[in-house]
Amino acid sequence: MPYVPRDNNVNFTSSTELHKSLGAIAALALAAGMSSCGTSEQAQPTQSSEQASTTSAVFNPDAYDSWASEIADGPVWIAPGFVSEQLDADQGHASALPLATIDGDPSCSQPGAIKSSPVSEVRLYTATRDPNQINEVPQSQIKWITTVDGNATSSVSKNGVTTQCVEFSRSEDDFGLGEVPDKAAFPQGDGTWRKTVIATEYDHGLNEALAANGELNQNQ
Repeated sequence: MPYVPRDNNVNFTSSTELHKSLGAIAALALAAGMSSCGTSEQAQPTQSSEQASTTSAVFNPDAYDSWASEIADGPVWIAPGFVSEQLDADQGHASALPLATIDGDPSCSQPGAIKSSPVSEVRLYTATRDPNQINEVPQSQIKWITTVDGNATSSVSKNGVTTQCVEFSRSEDDFGLGEVPDKAAFPQGDGTWRKTVIATEYDHGLNEALAANGELNQNQ
């Protein structure tokens, strides 16, 4: 049975509060699959546009192969939560940890870094396989961001879009060369790992996304 976020109506009133809430996600989502993730958690918590690596001139955000290449080359931006268009957890579209570009740039250089940007500067994307396809999340659907545990929701109009720099591992995150991952394993504070759905769109609200996430971890 899909579970409902306990505090789905919580709205943060400042960027500081948003960062404090998503700080837990930064530790959990830090450098997925990397053996150095423990030490990377001590890195600076934010990353400026100047620190990000230069995007290839041939990068096409609408092309599956371009995203697969960027992910193979190094860390990329994602939105570290569930992005939805409605507060009603059983209706509307929801995107689980979508891929992100900031001013057109998908790449970053510091896994674990967190950045908050106006929604006008960020584009979010989900991916499908068979056929391989990238779908941009319409701006009209980027209204709320819910933490991966489903316990808090932030208004994008008030706080902007939070993105995180993540480096994926084909061996740990179970995807092949030339593929965009649809799930990833993130370290937890207790030393265990938890799988999370990545770059996946759901048509029946936040609870569908949360339920899919729960199913990934049922047999752990």
